[in-house]
Amino acid sequence: MQKYARSIEEVSITCTPQPSSAIAQTSYFRLAQLQGTSPLFPNLFRLSIDVTHSSSNFYTHIPIFLSPRLTSLTLGRLGQGGWASATSFLLMLGPQRTLFHLSLDGFSLSPAVLKAITGCGELNKIELTNVGGTLTQPTLHTLFSMPSLINITFHTKSQVYSTSESVEALLPGSARLTSLRLTGPFKMLAEWTKYFSSSGCDLQTLSLEVTKRIEVTKRIIERPGGRKVGKISRQYETTSPAEIDTLIREAVTAWRQSLSNFQVESDHPIHGALLPTFLDAFSGFNNLEILKVTDITLGDMNAALLRNMCYWPSLTCLHLPRVNFGEIDCTISMETLRHLAENCPRLTFLRVLMHNPKEDSFSAIASTGVCFPYVHTLSVGTWPESVPGGTAELSPPLSDISDKASQQPTSSVKQFCSIARDLLRVFPRLRTLETHQSLSEGIWGDVKALVDLCRESEECSKALSN
Repeated sequence: MQKYARSIEEVSITCTPQPSSAIAQTSYFRLAQLQGTSPLFPNLFRLSIDVTHSSSNFYTHIPIFLSPRLTSLTLGRLGQGGWASATSFLLMLGPQRTLFHLSLDGFSLSPAVLKAITGCGELNKIELTNVGGTLTQPTLHTLFSMPSLINITFHTKSQVYSTSESVEALLPGSARLTSLRLTGPFKMLAEWTKYFSSSGCDLQTLSLEVTKRIEVTKRIIERPGGRKVGKISRQYETTSPAEIDTLIREAVTAWRQSLSNFQVESDHPIHGALLPTFLDAFSGFNNLEILKVTDITLGDMNAALLRNMCYWPSLTCLHLPRVNFGEIDCTISMETLRHLAENCPRLTFLRVLMHNPKEDSFSAIASTGVCFPYVHTLSVGTWPESVPGGTAELSPPLSDISDKASQQPTSSVKQFCSIARDLLRVFPRLRTLETHQSLSEGIWGDVKALVDLCRESEECSKALSN
């Protein structure tokens, strides 16, 4: 057993509630006996543990995996019963100075946990998700100012965040940072994005997800008889488009020369749209490879794309919002799609809302010889209300056509076949066509089915010719 244990380099354990898969507690006791005074797994360099139910006490056995070569540690769904054991384990790992990657999920960033994490001074990548409790500026500064950090992922649904001073007065963070992914209330995101923008790092990846912020108030109510009770009320406040626009502009300006991956999204509806000039902030970003804007409306997106796509020759993923706010139009025209193919030839993933195409729309692009040679995933939809006159230019979905109407099915089938055939000419490597509920899902579902048939037919023809 000990000889076998010495050869193990990676361990991945998932603790499930099924009795049949449970390991008897005596097994861990026996492993601890074998461990003795020297590590049982001396060559273990990667450990991953995921507890899928709160009643598990597996984390109490984690010390048996202590290894002088451990460089990567992932502990999932720590919960209330696991964080104490995880903290002790990290305190034992700290002096070894071998841990470079740490991933923790489901815990509160208490002083004890913070001390254990920062004690691992060689960490260059941290992924902290579902962080609970009250977050403060000094706590996050202690964490984010670790000098060796290259990659930070910090995710919290906590709406309680307190700040004490301007981030400009704090000691700078790691100048080696290349990737920053933050999920939390707007105030937290704005503060720490500004903090890192002044640290001198050459950031390559920036991902921001804005969560709802909450205002908590407490009132004293006097009940009949003179009894006083406290009542806590919570009021959620959404983030305004102007706030997000300002945040992004200030952030990306600092990393114009280095940023290649930018993503922003909101977990709640934004009442309004970002300014039409939002995408202008990315003009001159010649290294941009990924641009994702999710669930945030962009004003006049068609014109904004036309102005800026020429700056993104290296773009591989363009993920634009598919939400319309009021009368704001988020769709792009076929002419813009053609220019996108000419300016961004390396695209592999594309998500857009487009004006409902006519039968010959994609044919007009294909006839010019312009195509997207590498796009394998197209996420598309149309918003009928955005079409002049408020009517869709495509016929109804095939599934909505009555069998009794002899002429309409023939016309519709021909129309959809034409669109599917030309779509494959414009996207010759298309493998996935994603459709979306309420965005002409039936129409694009029919087109998707015909695209699959056309592709299978082409593949059969090639196979027969060989």
